[in-house]
Amino acid sequence: METFKRHEKEISGILFITLIVILGYFSFHFVKKKLVVDQSDQVSKSQSEVDDILGQAARLHEIWSLGEKSQDWLRVKEKCVKKFKLIENFTENQIRCHPIILSCLKDFDKKNIWNFDLFENGELYQWVSKSINPTNLYDWEQLPSSGYRIKFRAGQKTLQFVLSDRCHESLIAERVYSYGKRSPRLQDDYHFDTFNRKILIDKYLVNEFQVYQWKRSRLLFLKKQNNNTSANEEAIRSLDRDISNQWDLQQFDPFKPATQLKIEEMKNYCRDHGGDLLSAPLYDAASFWFDELQDRNGYYWLKGSKVNASKVEMDCQKLYSKECLQNANYKVGFYGPSASGVFDIQGGILEALKNPLEKNKNLKLSSKYFAWNAPEQMLAERGEWNGQDFSLSALTMVGSDVSQKLNSTDKLEIGFRCYREL
Repeated sequence: METFKRHEKEISGILFITLIVILGYFSFHFVKKKLVVDQSDQVSKSQSEVDDILGQAARLHEIWSLGEKSQDWLRVKEKCVKKFKLIENFTENQIRCHPIILSCLKDFDKKNIWNFDLFENGELYQWVSKSINPTNLYDWEQLPSSGYRIKFRAGQKTLQFVLSDRCHESLIAERVYSYGKRSPRLQDDYHFDTFNRKILIDKYLVNEFQVYQWKRSRLLFLKKQNNNTSANEEAIRSLDRDISNQWDLQQFDPFKPATQLKIEEMKNYCRDHGGDLLSAPLYDAASFWFDELQDRNGYYWLKGSKVNASKVEMDCQKLYSKECLQNANYKVGFYGPSASGVFDIQGGILEALKNPLEKNKNLKLSSKYFAWNAPEQMLAERGEWNGQDFSLSALTMVGSDVSQKLNSTDKLEIGFRCYREL
């Protein structure tokens, strides 16, 4: 009897252990299955967040590229123009690849919800450049030379993108060109070619908004350098003064040409944007009609070499001369384009150039400072600027007395544009 009871206890113990093992087995598989399901849900949710961000980024890139032709811009245009006071110097085609459109979509687009994620300082975007920003932050091989960095957030996921700021460029045709004014004999002209070269020229003059973004980016970069040299500290102080004194986004006209940079600053700006200050030969390539090398005259919109300048009627919608000041304000991006697709190539404001052929001719003279029929209004008429200041004494014109041509009270407005080669 005792033996039976002893066996009964052993059997009960074995059954109990077996039951524990069985329950443990099923519990483990239940937890494992639940864990797999939870992980699958998390992966699915994460992928959904990424898909949402990529969808918004693709949509934004389309709006960014289409600009004024986008239905999204048309919805926010009225409020956007009012917010940024886009009146005097604004031509609507300049909204392409411009971050103002990002601000207006964020503030006024009621149809779409944009999941923008602000940067640490509360900014919606940051201008970045290969030459300014550390290369280890971005895979620059896959990105443009410069652009606007933005962030999108969906749930716990954040992704960054760089939108190219190089929409407004014109490709110069590969062919033979002539530099300067037409000589009586074609063989006396200086010829050059652009074969096997992909040269892109800014369609518009560089504006104040672009310079503001550039200077601000340089300032942030210098502050992160931990370089305590006197030159670096002076550069920081200078940029601080410029940004605080000259650029308040609610006060200045973002599309007004930048006209108060010294020539070295212009060159630095262009280099940081992946290019160089436009040269005089390339300026001529973008200015004249070149059906034939000899078919050149003094006006970008006229063909042929037999044009009589004295018979060309004044037209303030093609060339903004001194007489035009009485009728309307100068509007950048309105006059043109030239045969190469470049605007404001003649008239308006003076324009600084790099001139490797004639160093004393680094300034386009055609501008609002001269009368319509003045010889200075002709294409390829150039003067010399000292590159440092904007008084009359900074300008020299070959064979002319500047003081007799311009008012002594004139403060010269000198703009610039860049070019780059792919």
